[in-house]
Amino acid sequence: MTTFLRFPFRLTIVAAIVASIGLLDSFYLTLQHYIGFPTVCLVANGCAIVLTSSYAILFGVSAALLGVLYYSALLLLLLRALETRRIIFLLLFGCMSVFGFLVSAWFVYLQLVVLSAICSYCMISAASSLLLFVFSVWLIINYRFTHYE
Repeated sequence: MTTFLRFPFRLTIVAAIVASIGLLDSFYLTLQHYIGFPTVCLVANGCAIVLTSSYAILFGVSAALLGVLYYSALLLLLLRALETRRIIFLLLFGCMSVFGFLVSAWFVYLQLVVLSAICSYCMISAASSLLLFVFSVWLIINYRFTHYE
């Protein structure tokens, strides 16, 4: 028997808000990296250590800029899902957020174990990735063997 679920409108809105927070955070760090925008660490004192480490650059590009691209792609998928009410966009979002969560977990490991420094802005991005991952797991579990009404 096939179970039909309603489109998760509210959760998609919440995910879009979380993705927007991640996007703004990454955009701020991108400005800091490329323009020299001053960074004021919110809680911890390790922002300068983390943001100037060799791990802040991936493939010659700022990790923050890659974060901007990542969160922008997630936000576009969520907005497209809201516009069309098609679950496929949420499933693509789910797949991307799993990857983003794994990358974010790696960066948290680097901060805590390798650099012994915590960047509060990086932790905001990590928290955003974690929340988006949790939302994705919920989607995958609830839409795995179901069809959209």
